Formats: sequence, C-alpha cells, structure tokens
Amino acid sequence: MAIISFLFLSLFIFIHPTTQTNLIQQACKATRYPQLCLSSLTQYPTSNAIDIIQSALTISSLNLRQAQSMAQSILDSPTTNLNKITAAKNCLDHLKNSEYRLKSTVDALPRGEIKHGRAWMSAGLAYQYDCWSALKYVNDSKMINQTMSFLDSFIGYTSNALSLMRAYDEDVTVCKGGACDYATVQEAVNAGPDWGENRFVIRVKEGVYEETVRVGIEKQNVVVLGDGIGKTVITGSLNVGQPGLSTYNTATFVTAHGRIDPAQTTGFVFQNCLINGTEEYMRLYNSKPKAHRNFLGRPWKEFSRTVFIDCNLDALITPQGWLPWKGDFALKTLYYGESGNSGKGSDLSGRVNWTSDQIRQACKATRNPQLCESSLAHSPNTNPIQIIQSALSISSNNLNTAQSKLQSILKSSPSNPNTTSATKTCMEYLRNSQYRVNSTADALPRNRIKDCRAWTSAALTYQYDCLSALSYVNNAKLNDIMSFMDTLISYTSNALSMMMAYDVFGDKTASWGPPKTERDGFWERGGSGDPRKLLGVPVGLKVDVTVCKGGACKYATVQAAVNAAPDWVSGRRFVVVVKAGVYKESVLVGLEKRNVVVLGEGMGKTVISESSSVGQPGISTYNSATVGILGDGFMASNLTIENTAGADSQAVALRINGDQSVIENCEILGNQDTLYLHSLRHFFKSCRIQGNVDFIFGNSATIFQDCTILICPRQLTPGKGEKSTVTAHGRTDPAQTTGFVFRNCLVNGTEEYMKLYNKNPNIHINFLGRPWKEFSRTVFISCRLETLITPQGWMPWSGNFALKTLYYGEFNNSGNGSELSKRVQWSSQIPTGHVDVYSVTNFIQGDQWKLA
Repeated sequence: MAIISFLFLSLFIFIHPTTQTNLIQQACKATRYPQLCLSSLTQYPTSNAIDIIQSALTISSLNLRQAQSMAQSILDSPTTNLNKITAAKNCLDHLKNSEYRLKSTVDALPRGEIKHGRAWMSAGLAYQYDCWSALKYVNDSKMINQTMSFLDSFIGYTSNALSLMRAYDEDVTVCKGGACDYATVQEAVNAGPDWGENRFVIRVKEGVYEETVRVGIEKQNVVVLGDGIGKTVITGSLNVGQPGLSTYNTATFVTAHGRIDPAQTTGFVFQNCLINGTEEYMRLYNSKPKAHRNFLGRPWKEFSRTVFIDCNLDALITPQGWLPWKGDFALKTLYYGESGNSGKGSDLSGRVNWTSDQIRQACKATRNPQLCESSLAHSPNTNPIQIIQSALSISSNNLNTAQSKLQSILKSSPSNPNTTSATKTCMEYLRNSQYRVNSTADALPRNRIKDCRAWTSAALTYQYDCLSALSYVNNAKLNDIMSFMDTLISYTSNALSMMMAYDVFGDKTASWGPPKTERDGFWERGGSGDPRKLLGVPVGLKVDVTVCKGGACKYATVQAAVNAAPDWVSGRRFVVVVKAGVYKESVLVGLEKRNVVVLGEGMGKTVISESSSVGQPGISTYNSATVGILGDGFMASNLTIENTAGADSQAVALRINGDQSVIENCEILGNQDTLYLHSLRHFFKSCRIQGNVDFIFGNSATIFQDCTILICPRQLTPGKGEKSTVTAHGRTDPAQTTGFVFRNCLVNGTEEYMKLYNKNPNIHINFLGRPWKEFSRTVFISCRLETLITPQGWMPWSGNFALKTLYYGEFNNSGNGSELSKRVQWSSQIPTGHVDVYSVTNFIQGDQWKLA
C-alpha cells in the first residue's frame, strides 16, 4: 500500500502542482525521456500542465529550425553524390511538413483542441523520423553523422511533447451516480485496448470505490488519475486465509519490484518523498524505538533496484537502511542508492556496505559525488565503462539543452548587443564542446582512453568559457542559463574524473578516488624516453595549392587557399605553400578543415599579420587572433604570425584549439596574449615566441621543444618599468590533462628589452608564469633561464588564489635566472623519477599521433 500511495501522490501532483519544480518533475514522468524532459523544461516558467506542454513544443520548434539549417548545410556542401543530394532534399521536405504540423498544434493547444494536436504532433514526429531515415542510407560524411546525431536528440524532444499531450488527454472518466463513462474502475480498465502502444488515461473522480481491480497483462500503458489522496479511494478486503487466496491475489493494486535480469529496465525511484509512520505507528515507535525496526527495502529478486533521491527519511528508518532477504542472496548484484536525502534517517555512516556498489564506488572518483550518484541512479550500469558512457550521455543531453536555452535568449534579446554577442560566443563554444563530447563517445568503446581524456578536457574548457562569456554581461535574463551551465560543467567534470580514474586504476573501482595532481604527490605512470623525433612537419610533402602576391598564383590570400581544402578529409594532408610576402589578413582554419599544412619560405619572409585587439567593436580575446586553428592535425613551418596591436590590450597572434597541432620553425610575435593555446594537444619545435604579459596562455597540453621565448618592451611606457609574465595556464579542473611543458628552451628578452633591463634591473620584473585558473600547471625542464627572470620565479594572480592547487615545476635548468634558493614556496622541483611524465610520449601521446 505504501507504493500504491506513492503512485497516486505522484499522479495527483501532476494535475494539482504545489510548486513549479514538482509540476515539471511529475509531468516528465509521462515521457519516454524524463531526464531530457526535466533538464530542458527547467528554464520555462510554468503554472499548469498546459504551460509545460507549450514549453515542450517551443523546445521542439527551436530544435526543428536548427535541424533544417543542418540539413540545408548538407545540401549546400560541395558534392557530386546524387544520393546525398536526394536524401538532403527529402529530409528538408520532411522537416518542412513537420514544422507545419507543429505550428498547427501550437495554435490549437490554447483552444483546447488536444485531440487534433496529438494527431498533428504524431505526424510531425513521423516526418522527423523519416528525415533521419533518409540520411541513414547515405551516412558517408561527418556532416551527415552530426546531423543524424542532432536529429536523435530532436526526436526525443518531440516525443516528450507528444507524451505530455497524451498524458494530459484523458480517455475515460469514472464516477458515482452515472454522470461519467463508467461507474467502476474495473469497467474503465476493461475498456482500454489490449496491447495498446499509447497510454490509456482513466480519471477516477472523488469517491470510495469498493472493488478489487485487476489490470491484466494485455492492458498496457494504463494510467489512473485520482482527485487526491483520501478523496479518490479504491478499497478491498481480500486476505490470505479466505478460500483460494494467496498474498498475490489479495492485492487491491498489484505493485512489487523484483528484477531478475540485469538487462531489465525496472526499478523503484523515490524522489522528493517523505518516508514516515502513521500517527498511530509513531506512538508505538516513540514509546520503544529499539523494538520497531524499519528498512528502506530488501532484495526480493537477484537484481533488485531501488533508489531514494532528495527524500525526507524520518528517524524511524534504521541506521543500516536496508535489510537482506536471506543470507548473502543478491547482495553483490542489487543496486540500492541514496542521494541528497534529509532527515534523521538519512545518515549514511551506519549504512550496510553492500548498497550502491558500482555507481557509488565510481562516483567516489568525482569532485561532485552526490550529483554523480543522483544523475546515474536511473542508468542500468554493470561495469565502469558503461558508467562513464552514461555520465558522458548526461553531459551530452545537457549540452543540447544549453544550446536550446541560448537560442531562446538570442530570440528574446535582439536589441541588446552585449547579450547577443556573449550568447553567440557561448553558442560557438558549446558547438565545439559537443563535437569533442561526440568524439569521446565514439572512442570510448575502443578504449582510446587518452584521447577521450584530452577531448573531454577540451569540452570542459569550452563549457567554462561559455559561462565566462555570459558572466561579463549584466543581464538578469542570463541568470537561469548561467545556473544551468554550472550544473553542466559539473556533469562533464564527473565524466572526466571517472575517465582519469579508469585510466589509472582500470576496473578496480574500489581504488578510485577524487582526481589528484602533483601537488598531492601524484604523478601518472608512463614509459620512459622522449621520442620527439616522431613529431615534426614531414619533408617532401606534395603541394596542393600555392599563395603569392601579384597574381602569379591561383590564390592571393592564405584564407582563400585554406577554404579550398576539402571538408572533413581523412587520411591525407592538404598542403598550402605561402610564398614570401606580408599577408595582412585574419585566417581561420575551421573545425571541418583537418590536416591542413601551411609552409612558408622562412621566419620574417612569409608573414601573416593583423592588428585586432580587445577594445575594438565586437572583438574579444578569443576572436582577436590573426590566425585561428580549430581543425585537427594542423601543421605550420617557416613563417611568421604576428599581431601588431599595441601592448595596451589583449591581442592574439595565434590561437589553437584543434587537436594534435605541430608548429615548427615559426615566429609568433605580439605583446599581451600573443599565443592562445586554448585547448587540446600541441607541439612547438624550434620556434620563436615573443610578448610581454601572459603571452603564452590557455588550457591546452603543449610541449615547447628547443624554442626561444623572448620578453619584449611594453609600448606604452617601457622606461618606467613593469611586471611581465611568460605564461598564464588556465586549467580549471584537476582531472584535465592540460599543462605547459618547456624543454631545452631559452627564456630571455629581446635586444631592445635587454637595453631597458640592464639600465635599471630593479624596475623590470619578469616571472615564468602566474595562475590564470585554479589548477594551473607549467614546468620548465633543462631550459636556460637568463638573468631577467626574478629570483622568486613565479607570480601570484591575486592574493592566495590557486597557490595551494597549482603545480609549477622546474628541473635541471641553467642560467642566472634558474637559481632556486629564493623561489616562492608554492613552486616545486620535479623529482628525478617523474620527469618523464612530461615527455612527448606520456604528456601528449605524440608517439600515437596519426592523420586525423
């Protein structure tokens, strides 16, 4: 009866909500994808069930327009594949038809035409599925794969809206006195279709129905809605002892949980519930508590599964919480989970140690274990990889929702340029994040765990940057999406932490724990050696296109040559030779332009130059870059990339956020923020990098080998003195695989700067780095640090921020600036036995890099 009461309470709350949160939670139980439903609807103000359905339709509509745009992009892409063209056209036709039916439904819903709305939405959903099916048979490119993946989520949104409409639409009513369709509940149940695929909804009006109700196996998807606990009452009096009766057939309503197979999707989930005793029972309990022991459950069958989330568990629940059935039966196979509960019965310290085994152990690896357990409670996971996949899926679903929320903001704030700019920037970050999450999901089953960690680290960086972009806009409309982004970041962090634990400890989840860094005395394992010869720009590459001044070449700009590269090419490089000359342009190598190689004719001879900087209209640090690289497998050699903006603001010369980039024999020139290594893995060899304030920064895993790092004067008042910093690394999470590694590099000043420095060394202070973010990581190994590096070596960012969590390490350096006796206490000397952690092989997996 406790479970029966819980069922009716849930249904009652759906019709009569007391709070917006409860209303959405209960409504989403009517859908096939409740978690997607809940996460997508939390941004919308709701006061009743119709509001919820309208919000769900809005979400479907927003995603429909995005799907049409993606399908149009397929049609617009250069191709001679007639099948692909036909499929894209068919898909667009299906989506246009779906849009028409969706609009009709939106118009009909306020008029109460729920039957029409359900029919039209059923058709709209069929069209969406047909679009997906059309593309399925020509799935020959990344673009189509991404569109199909988006359609999968989109179909989920539309399915949820339709399910909510179905739940709202009652089929029959039951009441006393003959004013309804039926006078008994059993008659109404019998009227339902046999083996029905849709829900059959029965409204039972207030009254006492003295009957025994049987919902047969053929009566699928029956929903019974009452008018409230104590108002709608179904009562029977059968019991064991009466002729022919057993426990089974005495039930007024038959509800019991006993999962017998791990693949079954069954389980009991109690959320926001109160677990207590009746007034009569509590009098007995309070008079003699030790004589009355109460448990949350026991395993009726081998794979029993029950969870309590955000419930109030009163003192009558025993500290052990759960009761065995008999001996050790099912204790190693059941799943009993708790998360976020309150009350005197919720203390976990005395719980039996066989609860929540796999997920509880796995979530110990995260920084947010409570969120981890509650988010995974509904997932049927049997091994660590499945748990990680589920965590990644939760991140992906919430990424989709975040993008929908941002689209809504763009539509509602067209006249606010700051909000529009921040939202568009955030959207770009989230699209890139989604790409990396999808790549991780593909690679995880193939055990490419190092790649998965690198890509998820980048996905997390993009999400953080999205939140950061929004935080600079003072607009109350952004508060909801910013709160949502906080949770999304936690979901992604949890997935990343579990990947790290799996990489380090394998399947032994008992050994998993929160991510640790070098400051905790933890170094990851790896082989010895530094096979740097494996990384570099290959010689003898076949040239695809040439760029030069004066019209003698096919292309006069570098951007035009890059645009000529095929999209999503795999297994080959696209080689661009840029002849000597100064090319005043901004160059963007898009995400779809993979394996692009740009070869110049020498530093200072082939020059790509621009002067965008923060402060100019619409320019942020991110998009100020002279050259921006998003495509994987990018290579460049023998050229100069510069940003000639002054030192009064951030101005990026080169920004890289594609994976596995190689930059060799190149010159990167600027002032503040010269080289933005946003994310992922890179290798710089024999390069010359020049700037003055945080001029190598970002949240990537990058190795600099045999490079010259030069501090230059600030152009505003170079003679008055200043503080300059070489690096500002931005790792935000201890599980991220990122950090800057300088090996055999020279750190010095330009000739012009050294003249200023030598005149008055006391006013020109230079540091190796400062912590841009909490888990900043930078090391210098076998480098020559010249006298301009201050004896303290490293500079704080602000107060004590990050000083206990960063890792700044030095090993075997030389030069007057390498003296360690006066280094700040929060920097470190790398132990000899752990230097190889920062090798090309171990730190960026350079020995495994292949053509993207």
